[in-house]
Amino acid sequence: MSDSSPLSTIAWVILAIVGLLGSDVARNRLEAQVLPPSGTRFVASSRGSVFYPVECDAWERLSPSNLRFFESEALAVSAGYRRTTNRRCQPLVAIDRLVPLAAGQSRQDGPGRPVGVCVVGHIVDGDTLDCVNGLRIRLLLIDAPEDGRDGHSLRASLALEEMLPLGDSAVVALDVQERDRYGRLLAHLYDRQGVWLNRAMVRRGYAVPLVYSPNIAGVDAVRAAGDTARAEHAGLWRVGAFVCLPVERRAGRCGGGS
Repeated sequence: MSDSSPLSTIAWVILAIVGLLGSDVARNRLEAQVLPPSGTRFVASSRGSVFYPVECDAWERLSPSNLRFFESEALAVSAGYRRTTNRRCQPLVAIDRLVPLAAGQSRQDGPGRPVGVCVVGHIVDGDTLDCVNGLRIRLLLIDAPEDGRDGHSLRASLALEEMLPLGDSAVVALDVQERDRYGRLLAHLYDRQGVWLNRAMVRRGYAVPLVYSPNIAGVDAVRAAGDTARAEHAGLWRVGAFVCLPVERRAGRCGGGS
C-alpha cells in the first residue's frame, strides 16, 4: 500500500528540490571548467579591472560568462585592464637571481644550505622581507605579529630592520622545501658577521617559534631562544604581545582581544 501521508508528500518535494539544486551545482561546476582559447596568455572579467596570467588559477573563480581572453599583455592593457597585484599570480623570481656568494661569505652559526646573498630592499614585517631583485623571503622557524593596530607588528619590523638595514646584505640558506604556497622563498638569513637572524629575532623577543615540516633544521635552537626570551620578558613579551600567538590570531582564535 502506498504511503500518501502529508509527511511523505513533503519529503518527496524536498528530495525533488535537492535534486534540482544538485543538478544546478553540477552544471555550474561544468560551466566553470572553461578552457581558454588556443594562444590565450591573459584572462580578465568584463566586470573587473585587472587581468591574470592564464597559468594563475585566480581567474578560475570569475564568472565564466564574463571572461575575456587576450593573446598578449598589450592587448589586455589596451582594453583598459591592469595586471593583478595578487602575489600568487606574479612571476617567481628565480633563486639564481640572488647575488653570488663571495669567498668566506657562507660563514654561519646555524642551519641551512647557502645559495646566495639578498640585498635588502624592503622589510614587510618581522618575519618577511623583499630583496632588491624582487625576491620575497619568509624567514624559517619563526612567526612575528602582523596586526598593526596594536603596534606590535611595527616594532617587530623595526627590530628586523635594525639587524638588517635596507641596502645591507644577508646570506640566504635553504632547508628542504624551498618555497611556500605563496611563492616566497623559505630561508635562514645570516648577517655580515654570520649571525643567524631567525634565531636572533626570537631571542630578542620580536618573534616566536613556528615550525612547518619538512623544514625543521635548527628547531631546537630556536625553541630554546624562545624559552629564554619569554622567561626574561624580552622585546614584545614585555608588553604581552604573545599572550595570543600570531598563528592563533590569524585563525581568529584570540577571542577578540588585542
